Amino acid sequence: MNREVKCAYCGEKGKKIDMKVDEIQRQSGTTFKKNVHIACWDQYISNKQFLETEKKEREDLITLIAEIINIPINEVPSSFFPFIEQLRNGNEKIKGTKYKQGPTYAFIADVYEYCRQDIIDVRSYKSFDDVFGYLLYGLAIVKNNIYNVKRLHETQKIVAEKQDIIEQQIDIEHLEQEVEYKPAASKTSNDISDFLD
Repeated sequence: MNREVKCAYCGEKGKKIDMKVDEIQRQSGTTFKKNVHIACWDQYISNKQFLETEKKEREDLITLIAEIINIPINEVPSSFFPFIEQLRNGNEKIKGTKYKQGPTYAFIADVYEYCRQDIIDVRSYKSFDDVFGYLLYGLAIVKNNIYNVKRLHETQKIVAEKQDIIEQQIDIEHLEQEVEYKPAASKTSNDISDFLD
């Protein structure tokens, strides 16, 4: 029973005996199987883990947005998600340059956190017809601040690296001081071992 099946990663057909099986359980409790070439297995697993991480980061971002806008998470319109995904995929132009790959969902969440107060304060001087308009306005604020947060992250990284270098230098100097310290030799030649003989 060596029938050919399609690889879930590369899409090419191969013999079932030459493939590994990935059993995936749905939320409903049912399971389904994906066949993957043995050669594609490692790439398939790393891609699967990447997609799971992306999904979790996206859910966290949507939760944060709902918290900032002050609405329940299930009231965030699904028509807003493509705008977030365009930003994530790099389809948006930011400060005149098109990114090959956009910022991660985690980075977008950092930018939302950075702009939290600005997004909340918008309601005090601007009225919106619906939540969708407010979400789009908040997204525009985020897009305008991506570069600022990127610079802030770079600065924090440089400061952390310099701090690590300084700490290493302090540790080295401390060790050198310990090594260089030698107690002064006593002037008397009283050696107790002479009396023990």
